[in-house]
Amino acid sequence: MHDMAAGGWLLGFIGAVTMLVGVALGVWRVWFLGRAATTTGEVVAIDDSSGEFPIVRFDAQGNVVAGGRSISFRANTNLGDYPVGRQVTVRYDPQTPERAVIDSFAHLWAPSLILLAVGGLFAAFGYALTAR
Repeated sequence: MHDMAAGGWLLGFIGAVTMLVGVALGVWRVWFLGRAATTTGEVVAIDDSSGEFPIVRFDAQGNVVAGGRSISFRANTNLGDYPVGRQVTVRYDPQTPERAVIDSFAHLWAPSLILLAVGGLFAAFGYALTAR
């Protein structure tokens, strides 16, 4: 019984930390969206080395930091259907144009929501083990 309670506390701790990371990522995303510029980009390739992550290129025209050059980035999730040639809306940091994301719910919020859900499950299982 004592081992199960100790394991429960450990699961609960891991869950709480994971949820905090999810919240921090969500807060950072809100901050990012508050300062992000919006433009249109194009899927130019698919990185299939570890999944099918779209590679997107966009022009940061008028951006002094980027000097009007084209910027390419690998999407942070492989959620959605993004064939090569598809036009997508891109949000990027005007001070660091390489910090960009496809403007969709999945690409903006999935990482935070997944961390919150996994952390919540760990915390719930940990609580269930310690409540016995």
